[in-house]
Amino acid sequence: MPTLSRCFLRGGFLCLAFGMLLGGIILVQKGTGWLPSAWVLLPAHIYLVLIGGISQCTLGVCYWIFPRCGGETSRGHTALAWLSYGMLNTALGLVILHLVVQALFGSFAASVVFTAAGILQSLAALAFVLHIWPRIRPSEPAPRRLGRRRVFE
Repeated sequence: MPTLSRCFLRGGFLCLAFGMLLGGIILVQKGTGWLPSAWVLLPAHIYLVLIGGISQCTLGVCYWIFPRCGGETSRGHTALAWLSYGMLNTALGLVILHLVVQALFGSFAASVVFTAAGILQSLAALAFVLHIWPRIRPSEPAPRRLGRRRVFE
């Protein structure tokens, strides 16, 4: 498995675990009424599970499984795929950081941080699509078997 795929998958599983932890805290609050401020974790929970977990795992498997360029060992311009990984994880960090920014500087500053995370996420998706697009091509037909067929009577 390529290094980038391992990074995507490990990062995705860490985000799933951390996102589920935040979701558990929210559910404890919902069931018991303790920690009424736990609901501020909801955007980070959703973002970590959906974007951090599911998307990173999907991108890691895509990078690994999609056909290589020209049937060779090359996976194309890997710099775009690495850039995508970096931007996506930076966006995830900003989403988590936006909670601290909101507490310290108010909702406008948190909105700016959250918007920057969304822009980075979009750019990460674009970079990955630009990387993977040349690897999407029709499959080659299977070779035909020559020989006699049996005829059953």
